[in-house]
Formats: sequence, structure tokens, C-alpha cells
Amino acid sequence: MHHAIVLTARDAMLHATEPRPELSPLDRLRDTLERVVGFVREHPATFYSLVRGAASGSPEVRELVEEARGAQAERVVSVFVELGVPDTRRLRIALRAWVAMAEQEMVDAALGTDLPPAEIVELLVAAARATADAAAPIHR
Repeated sequence: MHHAIVLTARDAMLHATEPRPELSPLDRLRDTLERVVGFVREHPATFYSLVRGAASGSPEVRELVEEARGAQAERVVSVFVELGVPDTRRLRIALRAWVAMAEQEMVDAALGTDLPPAEIVELLVAAARATADAAAPIHR
């Protein structure tokens, strides 16, 4: 039963937040994040079951959560690669970690406060940009 709930949550969130390719990279990121905030606020139990599914004792549930995180990370990586950031292992690791941070921000801000969506989104965009900058290759 828990597997089915998490599977439905994953698919619903990924579908509801599919990036709009006609937008510029940063506008696409902002738009997607705005829709994530909307999804989280409209479906708090669904979102919560997804992000907390990683703590499940079920390997199948953990796999579903990791698939969702991987898909979200890939979306963000593509934004920064399109902006000219080299597609490196460092970038992928850093932005995958950003996804975990973004999930926690959604729990704390989108579910735990009445902050306007634009504030939540701008904090996430700023953090993603800083993360991508930090992951840039070091030239010495």
C-alpha cells in the first residue's frame, strides 16, 4: 500500500511540474519551482509521503523516491548546462544535494509557513545558482 501511495505521489508531482521547454533556462526553473510550491500546498500529504518515503524500510519505496529525486536533479542540471556550466560530476553531485535541500525547504516553508510562493522560489533559485557556481571546476 505504501509503495502504491509513493508511486502515485511521484508520478503526480513529476507530471504537474514538467518543465516548459519554451521558456528560457532560469524562467523554466522558476516556473517549475512555482508549480512545485503549488503542488506541495495543494497536496501536502502526497508530497510529504514522497519526501519522507526515503526513510521507509522498503527498498522499493526508497527506489521510487530516488527516481523522483534523480529526475528533479536532471531537470536542474539541464538548466545550468544550458546556461554554460560544464556538465561535470561535481555539478551533478552538488545539484542532487540541492534537490534534498529544496525538499526540506518545501517542508519548512511551503508547508510550514505562509511565505509567498515567489519568496520560496527566489530562495531556491539563488541557492541553485550558488550551488552551480560552487561546483564549477577549480582553476589554479
